Amino acid sequence: MTAEHSLRPLPEGTDTEIAVVGGGLSGTLAATLLGRSGYCVTLIDRHPVFPREFRVEKIAGDQIDKLRRIGLLDSLSTAAAAFDEIVNVRKGRVLDRTRA
Repeated sequence: MTAEHSLRPLPEGTDTEIAVVGGGLSGTLAATLLGRSGYCVTLIDRHPVFPREFRVEKIAGDQIDKLRRIGLLDSLSTAAAAFDEIVNVRKGRVLDRTRA
């Protein structure tokens, strides 16, 4: 196990009712909503901070509506980049293009 992936204990006195493993978008959203619901949540990820390249491929349609309803759209929007086209590429070859 490298230093980057070494295990670190939680600080003394940390109470955890639910552990969420994976600090990507889904894990972070789950931990946020559980925490808002009153649970003591620990979010576990191999990175101590998000990498510079942290990203989600796209959020659109129903996902945007759901994020708005739970009050997270504004904070996510500050870090998001708008897109107007989806291009599917495999091995350097464009398979299709879709207007967003």
